[in-house]
Amino acid sequence: ASSIENNEDIYHILGVALDHKLSRKTTVRVREEFIMTDDPEISKGGSVRRDQTHFINRFSPSIKYDINRKTYVNTRIDHDIKRFDDKAVANESDEDRIALEVMAYHTVAKNTAVNGKLGYTQTDFESKTFGIQRGSDVIRTSLGGERVLNPALRVGANVGVDMVDHEDPGLGSKTEPYGDVNFTVSPSPAV
Repeated sequence: ASSIENNEDIYHILGVALDHKLSRKTTVRVREEFIMTDDPEISKGGSVRRDQTHFINRFSPSIKYDINRKTYVNTRIDHDIKRFDDKAVANESDEDRIALEVMAYHTVAKNTAVNGKLGYTQTDFESKTFGIQRGSDVIRTSLGGERVLNPALRVGANVGVDMVDHEDPGLGSKTEPYGDVNFTVSPSPAV
């Protein structure tokens, strides 16, 4: 760690998870998470690191519809707000993000499934001090799959394309490949 960093940060996390079955085939889920990080200003020997204390609020409602025993469609909205206490830091680092994702999921064999996703994310992120727009709109399409290797381990991968439109006209638009690999370990698979 740098000599002008403090040795500890304090995090506070409060979350709520609600699931409700509207019908035999339809489930509504709501996730709310509030995270606060206490990371005060530090100055040492003429160097100053500004107060990084901030909060993040994440709100994620979703609705899952079971088409049949092997196939479902899930629609989810994510709304994130990040706010810093220090006004100078806030002018450069406050951020808003809203995302919508629709996923179709199909089980093709006992331990194997495939999915397709279409998503849209809008990020509002600007430098108020310098008047630079750093926001973007992203449309993502992907196809993927996952395999349950044993009751405690699941692996998956997705590949696709991101179509990015930057708010700053100098950055323009571009299309980029997208990919991810994920591992889910469940120490208590029965839970």
